[in-house]
Amino acid sequence: DGGGADGAGDDDDLDDEELGSDDDEEEHEPETENLIVCQYDKVTRAKAKWKAHLKHGCMLVDGLEYVFNRANGDMNFTNT
Repeated sequence: DGGGADGAGDDDDLDDEELGSDDDEEEHEPETENLIVCQYDKVTRAKAKWKAHLKHGCMLVDGLEYVFNRANGDMNFTNT
């Protein structure tokens, strides 16, 4: 039988192949000169204005790198 009712012990059903870079899906991100990589505490939006409370991140802005523990950001998005 292979195990209990929960399927534990059914090793024959498991796939032993490891994941590799060939398994990655292609994602097309837009080219940008500025980048922020971080976690967020809170993000709010009112119409086209967004406010973000960020933490534990790094930024690349105008060719300069910044590292931060906490940051706040106000952003406006408009349709062009």
